[in-house]
Amino acid sequence: MLWLPTIITLITTFCAIIIIIINFRILFNVFISKKLKRSSSLSLFYARFAVDGILGIINIFIMITVFFKLLHLEYLITSRPVPLFSIAWSSVITTAVRTLLSTIITLDRTFAVILPIFYHNSRTKCNNSIIIVMVLCWPILDNLILWVLCKYEVTVPSGCVTFACLSNKCFIYYSMGFELFSHSLIATLSLLLSIKLFYWNYCKKSGKSKDLERANFLALIDAFIIILFDILPAFSYPV
Repeated sequence: MLWLPTIITLITTFCAIIIIIINFRILFNVFISKKLKRSSSLSLFYARFAVDGILGIINIFIMITVFFKLLHLEYLITSRPVPLFSIAWSSVITTAVRTLLSTIITLDRTFAVILPIFYHNSRTKCNNSIIIVMVLCWPILDNLILWVLCKYEVTVPSGCVTFACLSNKCFIYYSMGFELFSHSLIATLSLLLSIKLFYWNYCKKSGKSKDLERANFLALIDAFIIILFDILPAFSYPV
């Protein structure tokens, strides 16, 4: 067993546990204990917290499969392709939902800041619950692309415990295109949002809603995390 991969896997597992605790703790304090005030302007963020918590749980299962591989016991998993595929596929579709939700949040906050009048007149017509339901239906499209368009068949190559080697090229190209478009849009909109907020805070003195300020701040933090941990690492991989 290699020590470096083992240490990285342990750190990843620990981080996943922290993510689960933080996100579900926030939701608990908002919806159950009522220690935090619930705000309708943060509904999309609450959905994002739930998705992040679920993704953390899935990542723990993925790390368990990685541990099996490090112990040279991957045959115990690869001999049962359906459970292995289910874990890997759950991670893929949950990540896609997370990315789409982050894109919508950034888009929502950017329009609210840059075009406030248009946003106020049109945004009230679209309920957050409808948006969340539509986002949660995104895995249906992913399944159609995987099984129908890409004609995927479940096969487990020797030593494979992740979806990167479980999937076929067709779906990988689609997934990479979706991630590239979404992350590029998030980066661009975040830049516009940052410029506008800088102007508001330092060049224009006006009253601002605390809930809206908090939503904008959370959107920028979310975008920063995506840029730091999703976009920048992609440049380290050879084409």
